[in-house]
Amino acid sequence: MDELRALHAGPLKAPQNYLAVIAKGDELLDWREMAARYQGAQLRLLEGGDHALSDFDLHLPAILDFLALA
Repeated sequence: MDELRALHAGPLKAPQNYLAVIAKGDELLDWREMAARYQGAQLRLLEGGDHALSDFDLHLPAILDFLALA
């Protein structure tokens, strides 16, 4: 975590340009910290889940829609 904090790039300049898919069950990163980092962005906050987003394919339609590729 200290190494990641050293890389901190500051606040998002255009949060509307971000979509964050965050799993509350992430075993490595705290979902509350991730949600705070992406405040103002579009969030997909998932109950459960894991760090690998093993169900990533279920979120592809929303991701493609966000990217205007659907």
